[in-house]
Amino acid sequence: EVAIFHGSHEGFMAAVLAIADPGTNVVLPDPGYPIYTSAADLAGASVVAIPLEKPRYQPDFAALADLSAASVLVLNYPNNPTGALASRETFEGALAFAERTGAAFVHDFAYSSLGFDGTRPLSALAVDREFEVTVEVQTLSKTYSMAGWRVGFATGNASIIAAMKRYQSHAFSTMFGASQEAAAVALEGDQSAAADLVALYQRRRNVVVEGLRAIGWDVAAPEGTFFVWVR
Repeated sequence: EVAIFHGSHEGFMAAVLAIADPGTNVVLPDPGYPIYTSAADLAGASVVAIPLEKPRYQPDFAALADLSAASVLVLNYPNNPTGALASRETFEGALAFAERTGAAFVHDFAYSSLGFDGTRPLSALAVDREFEVTVEVQTLSKTYSMAGWRVGFATGNASIIAAMKRYQSHAFSTMFGASQEAAAVALEGDQSAAADLVALYQRRRNVVVEGLRAIGWDVAAPEGTFFVWVR
């Protein structure tokens, strides 16, 4: 139920390329991170956009009520680029959509530690506790400022994880041992530095949001990540 990768990019690509056959539907959030479309294109899949409804930028599953089949549903919370956090209802909706369409649910949880105002971002695996259809991809880049080390991992449904491992072993081979050891130290050690980083990003968010508001922009303060999404 766990696989490691050279960063979450590789993990996400492994998920889509291991699951999506040519011509199948891959459902992607709109707006969303451009690599999602790249992964679907490389798989030869058809991209179906699911709109994120303002003001909280949650997916509008009703907009895809007529879609009968899909291979993969992708969501990303805390969200790039809107800074939104997921509600439990969003993940419950994702599981219902996956059951109805036969899709695997791939959740990009890259910003898992970056929730503001004391809010802890919700994991999709806290809702799909039996790992029935879900895999969640994470990275150490954002939480521990380890971007150059390229350490990512995925957890969730065992059969999907096995397929991702098969793809990874052929496409990229194994992870450098020292990177794995550094990742273990980061995950098992004192988390105060990670907490300090969240506080730093929150202070920066406040500076940007208050500054934009002061010159007349209508800006909603993001709930997480390190993005401010404005018109």
